[in-house]
Amino acid sequence: MPPSPVERVLAQASSLLSSGRAGDALRALAPLAASKDARVHELTAHAEHALGRHAEAVAALGRAVAINPASAAMRTRHAYALQRAGRYEDALDELERARGLSPKHLEAQRLSASVLNDLGRHDEARVRLDEIDAKFPVSKLSPEQRLALSLTFANTAPRASDPQEAIDRVRAALADAGDLPPEPRSAGWWNIATLSEKLGLHDEAFNAYTRMNALRKSAWDPDAHSAQIDQLIDTWTNNAPSARAPGDGSGVTFIVGMMRSGTSLTEQMLAQLDALTPGGETNVVSRAVSSVEPAGGRHRPLPIDRARYTAPAIDRLSSIVRQGYARLEPRLGGGARVTDKQPYNFYYLPLIARLLPGARVIHCVRSPMDTCLSCFTQNFAGNHAYTTDLAWLGRYFRDYQRLMDAWTALSEPEILELKYEDVVREPEANLRRAVEFLGLAWDEKVLEFHASDRAVATASRQQVRQPLYTSSVNRAERFGAALAPLREALGDLAT
Repeated sequence: MPPSPVERVLAQASSLLSSGRAGDALRALAPLAASKDARVHELTAHAEHALGRHAEAVAALGRAVAINPASAAMRTRHAYALQRAGRYEDALDELERARGLSPKHLEAQRLSASVLNDLGRHDEARVRLDEIDAKFPVSKLSPEQRLALSLTFANTAPRASDPQEAIDRVRAALADAGDLPPEPRSAGWWNIATLSEKLGLHDEAFNAYTRMNALRKSAWDPDAHSAQIDQLIDTWTNNAPSARAPGDGSGVTFIVGMMRSGTSLTEQMLAQLDALTPGGETNVVSRAVSSVEPAGGRHRPLPIDRARYTAPAIDRLSSIVRQGYARLEPRLGGGARVTDKQPYNFYYLPLIARLLPGARVIHCVRSPMDTCLSCFTQNFAGNHAYTTDLAWLGRYFRDYQRLMDAWTALSEPEILELKYEDVVREPEANLRRAVEFLGLAWDEKVLEFHASDRAVATASRQQVRQPLYTSSVNRAERFGAALAPLREALGDLAT
């Protein structure tokens, strides 16, 4: 019997997703949006996750649960999406429903421990893991289950578990995980690395970070990227498009910089202001650009063809962007403010000035060595290929720096530079400067950001739940000669 139309679309979308074409997979699945087949919505959620669109993934899996509400497995997958979206309490509620449907569902129990960790309830997470150990002997676990449990256990260390015991557990699980996909294995090496670093074992930590990145590594051409940056600078500095959308865009503030430069921390602090709605990392601008100028193999779609940015195109893109931010803050335009902390928006600043006249930009900067090391040692979700190689990171940073130098020399948008090292050492003085830049009134709550119950769904979510600390300043010095390729690639920026 030939496959049904739904089966054909599912096979096509699955193939596209496997080859890294998540956007094409979503377009293939779009005609089945009203399908009563839960698999359609599960696959849609996979594609949304791959694009970093976690709220959309939650919605897709919510539809799958509505189709099959008695499935503990489906509810567990929904809970995972809620966790990735930063909706931790909702995830716990869904996991309780899953455990009620199937008390012996191992993944529901493990994931509940993981979510408790995310909420900082490490002792409760450890209790849940001890219950799992008692119910499920290691000999009866699959390699995938064993690795997943070891990673969750590692996340309770050092607060509720011994770090060395956690390292040993993960190493033992990795020894049997050779046939598993790269993602869980890279997470294993990341846990070993971070715990080793906490124990002061920097050589062991660096070796583990290197093994993690070997599993994450994919194609990246630094020469091609540099050429694209040349084009981008030329487009917006020499005979730049002059079209400008009407209206006031001052209600939107962009927080940009290299990843791991303090963008999440900055937004979390400013989010304590009553007049400001934190938007998190959105792709509002890059999605608008992609409708005019597709990525074409680039890291992101870049506005490099000046002929495309005519007055009608600018007006249309402005409308798209304004609608995107209005969905985050419906009162926008009536005095309300919203932030977008997508770091990669640094590519688009001259275009942003034309789409949203008056928009403000906070540029987060940090020591180049510490920034690049932090990128290299982070097991990012999604494809950030340049972060997996120290020499590539150095090249990428140099391109980012010269791009920001070019944008800063322009008359707009208005840019405030905020140095990470200054913020953690003198937070009040520097945050007062940022609040004044936004034209808002100072509030002492800005300094109590770590007490906020706001969900943060990025790699920095643990950092923003703690009071400010300076232990990450000059972190690169602890790794010595191991960072020689990075120093060489950064050149004079490494000093």
